[in-house]
Amino acid sequence: MGQCDRPHAAHGPDGADLRNETRTSRIQEIAQETRINIPIGTAYLADLYEKFGHHAALVIAAYNAGAGAASNWCKARPGDDLDLFIEDIPYEQTRGYTKRVLSSLATYLFLYDEEKPMLRLDLSIPRI
Repeated sequence: MGQCDRPHAAHGPDGADLRNETRTSRIQEIAQETRINIPIGTAYLADLYEKFGHHAALVIAAYNAGAGAASNWCKARPGDDLDLFIEDIPYEQTRGYTKRVLSSLATYLFLYDEEKPMLRLDLSIPRI
């Protein structure tokens, strides 16, 4: 995977910085707009990528369950084998989501990344 290009801040159509947006109605309104939603999602994934030490499996789990939950799981089981860690994710939906996205990621890398066609993951959970 290459370096992720991400915006430093997500901005609404009026130029307002949306990172600190607190009005629920405005957030719900912009959630339907892809020109806003995609940069916000990209920035969030990039932040998770940094927080979880570039570990794809942890980023995927954190994206689905929340960074707080994933951090707690990592702190409770540092050094665990990745496969056991994923199987022990307490949220069934997140456990399945993590497996599916990792599988899709490996497939897409194999099909479309000529430089690195294999998904390489650290097979133990890092201390975060």
